[in-house]
Amino acid sequence: MRVCVIGAGFAGLLAARSLAERGIEPVVLEARSRVGGRVFSQQLPNDAVAERGAEFAEAGHQTVATVAGLLGLALVPIGVRSGEREPRGGIGATQRSVRDQVAKLQELLAEGGVELAGRSAADVLAELVPDPGVRQALEARLQVTWARPVEQLAASVLERIPATFSPSESLRVTGGNQRIALRLAERLGPRLKLGSAADRVEWSAAGVRVRAGGGWVEADRCVVAVPACVLDAIRFAPALPDWKAAALGRVAYGHAAKLVVPLQRAAARARCCRSPTTSGRGPPGAPTAGPSRW
Repeated sequence: MRVCVIGAGFAGLLAARSLAERGIEPVVLEARSRVGGRVFSQQLPNDAVAERGAEFAEAGHQTVATVAGLLGLALVPIGVRSGEREPRGGIGATQRSVRDQVAKLQELLAEGGVELAGRSAADVLAELVPDPGVRQALEARLQVTWARPVEQLAASVLERIPATFSPSESLRVTGGNQRIALRLAERLGPRLKLGSAADRVEWSAAGVRVRAGGGWVEADRCVVAVPACVLDAIRFAPALPDWKAAALGRVAYGHAAKLVVPLQRAAARARCCRSPTTSGRGPPGAPTAGPSRW
């Protein structure tokens, strides 16, 4: 049996590995010239590694931790607690009051006493968080995390409260998070085709044909593992069922940008973040975390 996997991000590569372990031949098509998708680690001239994509592995990311372990990769603390922010400005709230409210929300959600279906995160917070300053701080954190206005966030994001506001130190793969993708891709060899953007999928009960890079790949089945925002570039014949197309059309993405700047010398330690090295100084040019803010 042969399966075509579209997309060489974490999802696509892990799908291909799982198929291969079951004796099924995967063929992976990736539009970019690299693997990793939205995880992209870049080594700077001074040998520091900057994450141009997904940056932190948190306590709730069990799949990432499990896969990294299976691949022999270590997740190490990086000296930053990305879930712990000091509220500044706005109506006003203390870090302690925010922590207390997060604990109450966790308890309510764990008990199942909060109706989330069909509601926005803003609606639920307005109902459960009486202090307007604390509510504003929570909303700001959710908006930064999910890159969408809190009124547009489904209330289900509140189920991630433990990870979003975790006081635990954030983790990263030693040498860069993209190493997970690189390690997953190692065994694929010629079955991984980079620079091959799929633009048409013809499917039926008999099998599937995928057009990519001007050629066709024949397979028994197809796994589409790309973000919903790029699916418009792929034409399906026959078209996807209306219910699936409608669901995909409702998926919204925010814009979360970052700027990576190499420094000529180590920056002073931030007041509310621990230094990422045991000596208290990073190598010249290493990316340095600034003060944590809402």
